[in-house]
Amino acid sequence: MTRLAALRALKNRIDDLLRDLDPESRGVFLRHASRYLHPSRPTFRSLYSDYQAEIDWLNFKRDMNEDWPLEKLSQRTFRNTIHCQDPYMVHAARHGEKSASAMYRPSSARG
Repeated sequence: MTRLAALRALKNRIDDLLRDLDPESRGVFLRHASRYLHPSRPTFRSLYSDYQAEIDWLNFKRDMNEDWPLEKLSQRTFRNTIHCQDPYMVHAARHGEKSASAMYRPSSARG
């Protein structure tokens, strides 16, 4: 299986997982995962730590109200979801479009 095919298969599995996730838990996850695209370039570790803390806090409040706890995604799933995004777009968001173009788009000046 090629790398592209493997990434597509992974993206499909993650899409299925997120579709089945509780809407509130999915919203928390998407909010924290999308922060990866910020120019301040936060790390996976810091984003996942913030995500875990928010889910833990929400589950604490839900436990007091005797509600079911929210599902917490694994760090691996969190990381894989971000890795499934278009590398050019991720690089452009974190490092700037000029840097992304130089790294991912062929240039007629090269060669």
